[in-house]
Amino acid sequence: MHLDSLRMFFDLVETHSFTRTAKQHGVTQSAVSQMLQDVERDARWQLVHRPAATPGRQVFELTAEGDIYHQHAREILRLAGDLDCELARVKVTASGIIELAVCFSIGLHQLPLLLLRFQ
Repeated sequence: MHLDSLRMFFDLVETHSFTRTAKQHGVTQSAVSQMLQDVERDARWQLVHRPAATPGRQVFELTAEGDIYHQHAREILRLAGDLDCELARVKVTASGIIELAVCFSIGLHQLPLLLLRFQ
């Protein structure tokens, strides 16, 4: 399971449109359809009903398994977003230069031990 495919599946369910999902992700409708087939193959479940197309409009409906998959996809994508934010926050927090100014005797005798503990 790839996050990109999961995100595309989630967007497909939210939009109910292969066309809009394709535009959102900068791919073709065929690529969205292929992604859905790949996700279903990997999940080993049919996630979307495929009834006969009605003139001018194709019906999009999740199976019971698809609904469960969609709910978990929402949570996985939320957690992935939280992870990205947390890692970005840590990177900003843990970076930078610390400058110390101490007298010679403290810098020579006490500071090395304190720096080791700090690291």
